[in-house]
Amino acid sequence: MLLASLLNLAGESFLTVSYHYGLGKHDQDLTFDQLVNTSKWIWIQYTPAILSSATARVSITVLLVRLLAPKVALKWFLIATTTLSVAAIVAQIITVFNQMKPVEGLWNPLVGTLQFSPTVAEIEGNVIGALFAFGDLVYVLAPVLVVWKLNMPFRRKLSLCILLSLSLITMGISIAKSVNATSSAGTLYGNTLGLFFAAVEQTFVIILGCVPPLSSITKLNLPPAILHMTNSVKQLVGSSQAHNTT
Repeated sequence: MLLASLLNLAGESFLTVSYHYGLGKHDQDLTFDQLVNTSKWIWIQYTPAILSSATARVSITVLLVRLLAPKVALKWFLIATTTLSVAAIVAQIITVFNQMKPVEGLWNPLVGTLQFSPTVAEIEGNVIGALFAFGDLVYVLAPVLVVWKLNMPFRRKLSLCILLSLSLITMGISIAKSVNATSSAGTLYGNTLGLFFAAVEQTFVIILGCVPPLSSITKLNLPPAILHMTNSVKQLVGSSQAHNTT
């Protein structure tokens, strides 16, 4: 998660530079140099931004694998889903930065030769968006199915399920990102909302992925119900580790 946070910080810093040059304004209101620089910094932020989302989801998978240790089928399904998402991300990074020669042609229309149709990268982007949304759903359903069958008080089970279901928020943001990305007219202005939702998604994945196992949260002055939920997750992780040891 620390690596994901650093990658997210780098991506958002580069995107901030793009806003400095005019991202968010209508294309016709920008000079040619502004258009080129705005687009360039969008492309520069792309790699750390998408790797941030991937790394955070890998971290969440590591946590959930510990929770699901006794459920072998669910555990490997979760691993396979995350692995597929990461593989799709690596494939798109390679595709995106090889579709123009030289790579400067991605943001400067005066240089570069198109190597293959940009539709390939668009399709890969849609696939990644679908995998992210599906993965966020799996991150909710897998642990909830396990927790709901545990022999514990109903209130405790319900609170655990609510805490472990926070990924539904990122799933909704991921869908909003994909919808805005595919509905844009191919202009910088049209891509603004897609970039916004992508940034929000990356940040929420990191925040919500850190909430369940956060030990320091018990030291904060929070409502007893929230502290009870986090303690329950910590106990659940501990019992799973003990099961692995035995």
